[in-house]
Amino acid sequence: MYSGCKVVVVVIIQINSVSCTDSVFLIIALLSLQETCDLLRHIIRIMYLSKRLHSQLQGGTREITKAAQSLNELGWCSLLSVHASI
Repeated sequence: MYSGCKVVVVVIIQINSVSCTDSVFLIIALLSLQETCDLLRHIIRIMYLSKRLHSQLQGGTREITKAAQSLNELGWCSLLSVHASI
């Protein structure tokens, strides 16, 4: 799932018309985009789990085990989100 460390691989093909400064700005923009996508992926997962938990809680005692699993996964997602932002 999540190993706790990020590996960023950036491949740059430098065309004659692109300067080194432009390449650096491109790398920074790509890294920022990657962080934004990771954050959005976490938010979408948390929203999905929250919705699923809500419907499981409406199911009463027959859904209590599933609700507990969803709650546990929500806790892990929150923990990973806090860890990733450090």
